Amino acid sequence: MSFTPATPARRSAAPRTRRALQLALCAALAACGGASGPVDDDLGPKALDSTRAKLSLEPAGANCAFGGTRIEGGLDHNGNGTLDTGEVMSVQFACHGAPGAVGAGGNAGGNGLARIDSEPAGAHCASGGARISAGLDANGNGVLDGAEVSSTRYVCAGTTGASGSNATNGTPGSNGSPGANGFNGLIAIAAESAGPNCDHGGKQVTSGIDANGNSVLDAGEVARTSYLCHAAPGPAMSWVSVTAPTQSMIVNTGYMAMAATQVVLTLPASPAIGDVVAVNGIGAGGWKIAQNTGQYITARNVPNDGAPGIGWLTAGPTPDWQAVASSADGSRLIAAPAPGQIYTSPDAGATWIARESSRSWSGVASSADGTKLAATASGGQIHVSADGGATWAARAGVEAWTGVASSADGTRLVAVADGGQIHTSSDSGANWVARDSARAWRAVASSEDGSKLAAVVFGGQIYTSADFGATWAAQGPTANWTAVAASANGSKLIAAAQGGQLYTSTDSGANWTARAGVRSWRAVASSADGNKLVAAPEGDVIFSSTDAGVTWTARASSRNWRAVACSADGEKLAAVSLASLVYPASQVHLSISGRGSIGTGGSISGSQYDTLKLLYIGSGEFLPIDYSTAGVFHVE
Repeated sequence: MSFTPATPARRSAAPRTRRALQLALCAALAACGGASGPVDDDLGPKALDSTRAKLSLEPAGANCAFGGTRIEGGLDHNGNGTLDTGEVMSVQFACHGAPGAVGAGGNAGGNGLARIDSEPAGAHCASGGARISAGLDANGNGVLDGAEVSSTRYVCAGTTGASGSNATNGTPGSNGSPGANGFNGLIAIAAESAGPNCDHGGKQVTSGIDANGNSVLDAGEVARTSYLCHAAPGPAMSWVSVTAPTQSMIVNTGYMAMAATQVVLTLPASPAIGDVVAVNGIGAGGWKIAQNTGQYITARNVPNDGAPGIGWLTAGPTPDWQAVASSADGSRLIAAPAPGQIYTSPDAGATWIARESSRSWSGVASSADGTKLAATASGGQIHVSADGGATWAARAGVEAWTGVASSADGTRLVAVADGGQIHTSSDSGANWVARDSARAWRAVASSEDGSKLAAVVFGGQIYTSADFGATWAAQGPTANWTAVAASANGSKLIAAAQGGQLYTSTDSGANWTARAGVRSWRAVASSADGNKLVAAPEGDVIFSSTDAGVTWTARASSRNWRAVACSADGEKLAAVSLASLVYPASQVHLSISGRGSIGTGGSISGSQYDTLKLLYIGSGEFLPIDYSTAGVFHVE
């Protein structure tokens, strides 16, 4: 049994199985989209008007186990524009496939559709013919829409033969006999068994010219062959009603929450990859899906209220991390310890590769695409890479470097040193220019074009530049500043102070507003628009904001946090920490928007009429593959 809410606000793009593979008969058919009687279809141009095709519904039976379409062809001998019974020369059947398994809120799988249109005489067919369009019915409306067409084939009618020459003048007035008609194009549709052409079976469509004129497409006349394949069937699913307050879920089962109060359903404890579960909120109380240890639900592809920083995963080795940076899309990461090797990840933290030599790294920066990287070593040099970290070159002089920042294209870099000067580069680190005065610089940030810069001094002020670092102005209050981050255009800034507050600016540093509470703040990061912020203190939880720092929410757990980074949209976060007896975990911590807490503390819930179907994809992760909601799902 399946249940579909009466007024869903949105459906996922997952394909829906129809009861059969259908042939959609479009513009060339006189009664497209629901006629129950036979339909005549003239596939040829007027010059070949004697060729006729008739299509009618074929009930389930010996010819088609699940019903389908009967295709009759022949010559219109009496010229009445209709293919009469005595004029039928060939009969073929386009049969429906077996019905698919029922899924949550609809049917599983997808359908191949074909559409036959009349093709006028022109570039594709000199004398006209038929155009066959094929593709998958992605939106499940039973019609092959223009955007769903993935292949087009043409079956062309033969040309009319040339007229015979006139008789000689010896017999006045008589003309020569007319030339013979050209050959007709034919189409044959047959069932295709599951195999190399179609993993799950489907239809084989062949076409060619009827060279021998027998109105049958013989094997030697086939010029083209294409396939309309069935989609993979979804797992069979049974549905049960739940009125009790709690219920443990079983794989490949759907649950109808029928109670007036919220029904709490706990995910299967030991699912296999490919297992599914589903829930429908029939009762007024709605539902909640709870998790077991190590499990989590990634809900980025459905409407949800799960802000970045709710759910965190750990990845990578376990040195004492000092710095982390991200590409714009969050897919490429760089992290550095002190001491130790630099590590890079090409897949959002799933795997990590050790790079360069072991040094006391203090800061890292990345271009938007993640290919141009820079790293500073305390008591060493600045190192740069132009190939995503595979190779590195030492640049600039030996300093107590504390931080580095990069423009989006990686050509403009800025670095700061404790007790040294600010240094800028306009050629990806090949050459450097010393700027401003020697101060206790701690961190630096850059706009995406590298024109607007901000740097902070421990026990001093915030310094900004609007001319690529040529000149600098002291702004903001005096504090033990430890971190700074900027929006893409450099107008929105956030700075953090150890033993102080967070401060934000919306005018490139001219004015500052105190935010959040007093903590030992160590790291900050900003989305490209400056609205989504993340801040990490030492020995405390991470905090995030979605309103440019006006309000903050506690995230993750307490660690000796050292650095944070985020994608340009602020939806993917990365944070690193030091290990200690109190906080032993020092792996890279990763968070994605829409992913709730890991384990028993996480959940996702919906209201009455909300529907959600989850697929288990391994490593404790469940992924929504179908949904219906008038609002958003609540993620914890």
